[in-house]
Amino acid sequence: IAEVRKSCEFPDTPQFLIDVFKESQKEYYEYTASYYDMDIKEFVEQVCGMTMEDYETEVNDIAVSYANQYVMYEAIADAEGIEISDEELDKYAEETASEYQYDSIQALYEDFGRDDYRDFVMVQKVMDFLKENTSNPSAPAKTATE
Repeated sequence: IAEVRKSCEFPDTPQFLIDVFKESQKEYYEYTASYYDMDIKEFVEQVCGMTMEDYETEVNDIAVSYANQYVMYEAIADAEGIEISDEELDKYAEETASEYQYDSIQALYEDFGRDDYRDFVMVQKVMDFLKENTSNPSAPAKTATE
């Protein structure tokens, strides 16, 4: 996957995606800071050894990286015709719900959001596709429909 990503160019990563991943990254840091019973500034400076400016830069860099990776997965899914039907989504959700002891797939969708869970499944399917088609570099690549 890292090799595929190296071959990608990301001239116009959508800002809304960067913002979504930035917010997620900040929530992660804030949650971790609360574990240490610290506010975010204390955590960043004392535990991470960064200034708040460095923290903002790091959060932005991570968000851009995640957003670019998502754009790559979405582009591969589109190019290879990888789609997730509602039935397939529910099948994946049933497996996940069972594995993580949710009462129902609806409870899983309430926690993650159906669209976000669909994105998660799309990424999994693209990763599976890449593993199947890049394990032998000398073999011709298969398409998603083969």
